[in-house]
Amino acid sequence: IAGTVGIMFLCSGVQVNLWIKRIALTSIVWIPALYLLGNYALNPYQKARFSVFLDPFNDPQKDGFQLVNSFIGIASGGLNGRGLGNSVQKYGYLPEPQTDFIMAIISEELGFIGVAIILICLLLIIIRSFRVAQKCTDPFGSLIAIGIASLFGVQTFINVGGMSGVIPLTGVPLPFVSYGGSSLLANLLAMGILLNIASHVKRQEKQQNGLMKEKEQNGPHLVVVK
Repeated sequence: IAGTVGIMFLCSGVQVNLWIKRIALTSIVWIPALYLLGNYALNPYQKARFSVFLDPFNDPQKDGFQLVNSFIGIASGGLNGRGLGNSVQKYGYLPEPQTDFIMAIISEELGFIGVAIILICLLLIIIRSFRVAQKCTDPFGSLIAIGIASLFGVQTFINVGGMSGVIPLTGVPLPFVSYGGSSLLANLLAMGILLNIASHVKRQEKQQNGLMKEKEQNGPHLVVVK
């Protein structure tokens, strides 16, 4: 949510340099606050996510068990994968593989090619969403389209990054792929709103094209002054 709001905030036309200066000036407050939050407010399992991110093989049988088995699934897939339905990690090795770690199973079964196809499809949705936002003349509709595109992009990055060990695990599902009714419902609602904005943009383009054709057909009018 913070990433989505941040991208919408930057795209809303605010003065970025001014806010960078404000954040830098207030760093004397929020940096110690983050330190205290990380040391005293976080639960042990939350702290374990950061330690696992730094070195998952330090405790491969407990805290790092899920991430290590995710690495094994990704590495064993290779280029083409083991074949659809032939994953080994989903049978008791990788806990809850159908949710946050579904991409590790896809990588094991379909390989690098299958993962690339899914990521390209998600990237196309994100790019098209930004194009809809760019063409939309209504500022409110444009910001909503930017928010939806950012939501899909941030979720994809956090899920794939956590599964591959690039960033700490957060439990964010992969849009349209991970198991979960509430997540799928939210994504479908977002797509419905985005399609509504896109249809509104197309109607506006048709109206503008129609007006341009009428002007071209009518041509210039000569006014005779007596």
